[in-house]
Amino acid sequence: MNIILFAVWHVGYMVPNMISGDCFAVITKVFAGAVYGVILGFIRLKTGNCWSTILVHGVMNFFGLVWFIV
Repeated sequence: MNIILFAVWHVGYMVPNMISGDCFAVITKVFAGAVYGVILGFIRLKTGNCWSTILVHGVMNFFGLVWFIV
């Protein structure tokens, strides 16, 4: 269930790739999102709280932003 909710919430950033017909980018983003969702779900399961997953998500977003800027 966690993977589905994560994927639905993040589908918006794939729309430009869907419109342009870039199937490789869409498949890559879906796969990466599924793996990321499993990792966050595992962290949530092991820690028993959402704050750890929020922290990990924020850190990953920060590094993604830095990667995008560079």
